[in-house]
Amino acid sequence: MKTRRLSPTRYLRQAFRPSRDPVAARRLGGPALLSIVIAAVFCAAACSDAAPQVDVDATIQAEVAAQLGAQATSQAVIAEGIQATMEAIPTQTYTPSPTLTPTPEPAPTYTPAPTSTPVPTNTPTHTPAPTHTRIPTITPTHTPAPTHTRIPTNTPTHTPAPTHTRIPTITPTHTPVPTHTRIPTNTPTRTPAPTSTPTPSVLYEPRSGLINIDDGYGRSNSNTDVADLMTSATFRIPNIASTDSWAAGFLIRATTYRQSVRGMDFKAHAIIIRRSGSWFHNILQEGSEEWETARESFSSNIKTNSNAENQIRVIAQGTRGWLFINRTYEAELDLSGITDSGTVSLGVWSDAATTRFRDFTVREIRKEYGPRNGSIQHDPDDGFIDDHDSFTSLQNGIIEAQFSNPYSEREGDWSSGFLFRRNDQGQFHVAVVNESARWYHRLRTGDADHTQELADGASSYISTGSTGTNHIRIIMLGPNGWLFVNGNYVDKLRLGGLLEPGSVSAVGGYFSGDGVDGESTRYRNFTIWSIETAP
Repeated sequence: MKTRRLSPTRYLRQAFRPSRDPVAARRLGGPALLSIVIAAVFCAAACSDAAPQVDVDATIQAEVAAQLGAQATSQAVIAEGIQATMEAIPTQTYTPSPTLTPTPEPAPTYTPAPTSTPVPTNTPTHTPAPTHTRIPTITPTHTPAPTHTRIPTNTPTHTPAPTHTRIPTITPTHTPVPTHTRIPTNTPTRTPAPTSTPTPSVLYEPRSGLINIDDGYGRSNSNTDVADLMTSATFRIPNIASTDSWAAGFLIRATTYRQSVRGMDFKAHAIIIRRSGSWFHNILQEGSEEWETARESFSSNIKTNSNAENQIRVIAQGTRGWLFINRTYEAELDLSGITDSGTVSLGVWSDAATTRFRDFTVREIRKEYGPRNGSIQHDPDDGFIDDHDSFTSLQNGIIEAQFSNPYSEREGDWSSGFLFRRNDQGQFHVAVVNESARWYHRLRTGDADHTQELADGASSYISTGSTGTNHIRIIMLGPNGWLFVNGNYVDKLRLGGLLEPGSVSAVGGYFSGDGVDGESTRYRNFTIWSIETAP
């Protein structure tokens, strides 16, 4: 406790003030009397200079004696008061202060809290939660997922297929091949295959009209801008003398108007037929002033008489192109000189004043699938076609892939190619090559007893060695198709028996008995392009 300092005056006042504290009264009794005596002595000394000399000692002694007597009496009184006060103090019993010691009692009141401690009860509630919650529930959620995924559903699609009967024997002339031709997978699991449907790709609707010739040249522009395309038109030769010149055809990937505005020089591929019965492919590179001749040839497919009509079709895809004259395949074109997009125009060079044309169309070629690489496992005893389904529906377009021969002819039979236009009734076209350097085109129109042998033959273009490969391409447009092997044209396919769109598959074993257990046919760059157009 901090001691309070009092001023002398205040201290004196306090000394003579009756104290309620007997201890304080006892403490102040002696010093008060002593101070009075000292004060009296100082007063006497101070007054001695002015007062006349008297017998001070006797007076002082008498005064002191009287004072001491009074002090003794006062001290006795004070002592009695102190005694009475001290006796009275215990009666006021400060014993309540000991009774305040129950301050420890609050401690017992807090002790029950730790004993009940809800904290432990909370911790157990958390511990069981993790043990039962997330882990068990997550694992079941993943386990059913695989049961619904596509992959398992694709594999079963092949397993139920064997329930269908086999294709009847095919002509004995193809002894190793068609004796027990395999049944295509007709199970309903295959029906959803055409999940991807090509979108319309018409860039320029069929147009007909008249091209006016000015200074020996006339042109009709489609104002399109496309790189991969199919264009076709039919030209009528004017009624002119046999000695007059006439030529007509296409300019493709040519400089567009916008490109020319930006300062690009004219460039184009020109595919032209002449009245003389020849055709040519010229290239004008950007910045060049001279046309380069890429290819030139005569064709018996060109009609040369006045008023005769010639249909020309050009398919351009990447660095390759194909020329068709009057619906007959003519030649493959090298389009590597100009591969970027451009417009498509009709061009006519003639001594006549006009040339009539009709059905001028431009279609974009769109990639619908691939390129994909993979392998097809052989199962020679299941009675079904070994194939890889693209799940892509196609009516008109281009299909191609490169197949590796699984083994040599001495080790077993094999066949590679494509199944296409397959519908949910199990109808389809199939075109394959085999280990005997032969190719086959079949049409399935119903059950196993309804397989038509449309065409087959031998081809020196087919590779049969164990390390050989065969690049197979099929172009199909309406009722017509064209088969190519290793970049060479093999034959025309008759597709009129089944025109509807259908799924496309890569085939690794078509005829029964094809394949060897444990072996597979690898394929590369399996790609499908669509051309949505009327033939």
